[in-house]
Amino acid sequence: MALSKRLFLVLLTLPLAGCFGYHFPGSPSARLPEDLQGAVARIAGPGATAHPRLARQLQERIINRLGLPWSRSDGNNLILTIHMEPLQRDLRLENQAGRADHYRVTASAHAALAQPGAAPSKTWPSVRGSATYYELNVATANQVAREQAENEAMDQLADALVAMLSTRLNASEPATP
Repeated sequence: MALSKRLFLVLLTLPLAGCFGYHFPGSPSARLPEDLQGAVARIAGPGATAHPRLARQLQERIINRLGLPWSRSDGNNLILTIHMEPLQRDLRLENQAGRADHYRVTASAHAALAQPGAAPSKTWPSVRGSATYYELNVATANQVAREQAENEAMDQLADALVAMLSTRLNASEPATP
């Protein structure tokens, strides 16, 4: 009987010991510094005004990947502001007839951490995400291709922001301008 209890405890603790400290990249981590824990992420800037759907998509990804709360009702109102710039659309190639058909969409943003109404206490450099797409001779297909490229660029931007914030936050100090 005592042997079966010991075997049960060993089998129970073995998987827990093997997974101790392991987490998936981009998953919320309890190792965020104390000054960022509980901060609320906000998206601001001319890009957020020009592209509200993409700004909301970026906010959702940042909150989910960093494990930040959606809102706070207590006195700790630390705000992680992501300043989003407007999307840039650049011509990459033209076809033989001189019609532009290959474009690149680029999204860029930088982050700052501050108390409401105060100057940022920490800032990070600008990062970007981009995607290329082709425009066809069909207007509806062009709109779908452009929206897919915009979504892909925002996904890359979110990945870059999370990687930068996680790296800088788990290091000692973020960059300041």
